[in-house]
Amino acid sequence: MECPAWLIVNSQDEVNRRLEELLDSKVVAATRDGVAATAFTIQPDTSVWVRTFIPTTPAPAHLQLPVFFYFHGGGFVAMSANSAFPDSFCRYLCKTFQAIVVSVDYRKAPDYRYPTAYDDCYAAVQWLATGSAAAAAAAGQGEAPLQEADLSRCFLVGESAGGNIVHHVACRLASHAAMKGRLTVLGNLVLAPFFGGEERTPAELRLMKVDPFLDYDKCDACWRKFLPAGANRDHPAVNVSGPEAPDLRGLPLAPFLVTVGEYDSTKDWQLRYVKSLQRMGHHVHLHFYKGGIHCFHCLPDLALSSVFRADLEHFVHSKLLPTTTTTSF
Repeated sequence: MECPAWLIVNSQDEVNRRLEELLDSKVVAATRDGVAATAFTIQPDTSVWVRTFIPTTPAPAHLQLPVFFYFHGGGFVAMSANSAFPDSFCRYLCKTFQAIVVSVDYRKAPDYRYPTAYDDCYAAVQWLATGSAAAAAAAGQGEAPLQEADLSRCFLVGESAGGNIVHHVACRLASHAAMKGRLTVLGNLVLAPFFGGEERTPAELRLMKVDPFLDYDKCDACWRKFLPAGANRDHPAVNVSGPEAPDLRGLPLAPFLVTVGEYDSTKDWQLRYVKSLQRMGHHVHLHFYKGGIHCFHCLPDLALSSVFRADLEHFVHSKLLPTTTTTSF
């Protein structure tokens, strides 16, 4: 399969941002196909903003809409909330589940290293959960009816680096008493998560240059840009199942959906993550896709992407049922 890499690494192991911009097309916020998109600045001092997606068909007066907080991929160094795939995927979530989707344009490395991306995405959840979103709409930033958000039915979702962010934001939400009672997370959708470690795993060695989206050279370049100076890849932001990672036993985490592709060079780390969560008593739904590369679902014309969407829809619909086990904060 011929597919453009989303990250270009030159001989000095630097991210070639100008080429990346050519590959990463941008789309404006617009109303189309039954979905209205609106941009909001959530932190004027940092210029962090979100793009919200809301169905154009008004919800019945008695019905509020579930909420998806979406964190895009890109190795912490690339992509944005106005990139073509994040926009398309959020429209799919909005229309399929008749939901409000909040897509976060978090700040990127190397200008903003760990933990900035986590802080920005957590701030976006707070923005909606604390009523700041409604205040922004009332102040004229946008006309999206965010008051229709049902904060008792929330999901965190992201792919690659965004999947990494889902994990860390979920843990932070579950740990912070200040968010208790403000929202309920029904599920954590961790799609082809971007994890790693100092060890070179069998998959990393075997699949070097096989997966057109990712190999360990690209991974290493991203982690060098993202991690604090002097940190290595066993930092708990990267190696979430390693010896430096926090113990998550007893943390009230909602069920996880984790997707793994057969030809994803980071799959060994993803599978270790699943086993680590299960070992600590958390519910995990693992979907392993034979023939799948890293983030294959970003290529909607692939037959496997349709299988992925069916799996995601089954998981989400099962959690929206009234008998679902939930995690309240």
